[in-house]
Amino acid sequence: MAQFNFNSSAQGLDLTNALFLAQVSNLAYQPLVQIPDQLKTQFGLSQYKQFYYEPTDTLAFLASNDTAIILTFRGTELTVLRDWFVDGKDELIPSVEKGHIHRGFNEALGFIWNDLFKSLSDLINGADNNLKLWITGHSLGGALAVLAVDRLTAQHMDVQGLYTYGQPRVGDQDFVNNFNEKMGGLAFRFVNDGDIVPQVPYPPGYAHADAEAFFDNKGTLYTSDIFLHEIISISEDVALRSLETATSKNPTGVEDHFMDYYIQKISQNIPEPPDPDPFHRYINS
Repeated sequence: MAQFNFNSSAQGLDLTNALFLAQVSNLAYQPLVQIPDQLKTQFGLSQYKQFYYEPTDTLAFLASNDTAIILTFRGTELTVLRDWFVDGKDELIPSVEKGHIHRGFNEALGFIWNDLFKSLSDLINGADNNLKLWITGHSLGGALAVLAVDRLTAQHMDVQGLYTYGQPRVGDQDFVNNFNEKMGGLAFRFVNDGDIVPQVPYPPGYAHADAEAFFDNKGTLYTSDIFLHEIISISEDVALRSLETATSKNPTGVEDHFMDYYIQKISQNIPEPPDPDPFHRYINS
C-alpha cells in the first residue's frame, strides 16, 4: 500500500504535507469502517476517533501518532452543499471573536463540537510529546475546518497548519481579517481551476481568507498574482470546451471540485528528489 510522508513541524506551504492532507481528506469519503485501518497502514496514524451527526451529515475524525494530530472534516455532495445556501442558512451571525460567519456551517460544526473539543483537549493534555495539530477538509469540510480553527485559536490552542481544498467562503471581511492575523503563514486554501464551490457564498457579504494556492487548467500552481492566472485559465477553459474534441479532456467547474483532481495536481507540482548518484546512472544507461 502507498505510504505518505508528513512533516508535523513544517512551516509555510509544504506540498508534501498538502498531498498527505489531501489524501486524508479524500479518505473521509470512504465507508466509516474502512477509515481507521487505512489511516494506520497508509498514513501511520494509529489512534482514531470519529464524530458524526446524522441529521446534517457532519463527520470529523481525529487521527494521531507520536508527532501529530490530524483533525479532518468530511465534505458533502454538491447537491447537498447547495442546500446550505438557501432557506436562510447563509445568514451571517457573529463569530466567536470578530466578524460574522455562515449560520448553517456554524450550526453543523456545533452539533459535534463539545465532544470533539473535549477529545482533542484530552489528547493534547495527555500526550507525553508536544504533538502538532493539523486541520484539513475538502468542500464543506474545508469550511468546517476554518471555523474549527477559529474556535480553537480563540481558546488559545495552537494550530500548526490548516490546508483546505475546494472550500467555500465562510465569513465576512472582518472575520477574514481576524483569521488572517491569527493564521498568516499557517493556513493555505487550494483552488482547482474552475471549481465552482470556492466561488460561493458570494461577496460582498462573504470573503475568502488569504494564502490561496491556485491550479490552472494545466495543473500549474500559483501562489501570487492569482486573479490574473484565474482569468487566463478560465479564458482557455472556455475556448477548449467549445471544441467537441477537447470537451472530454477539460473538466467542468463541477468536475474541478472533485478531490481526485486536487490530489493529481498537487502530486505533479512536487519536485522529483535529486538523483543521489547521477554519474553512475549516466554511465550505466
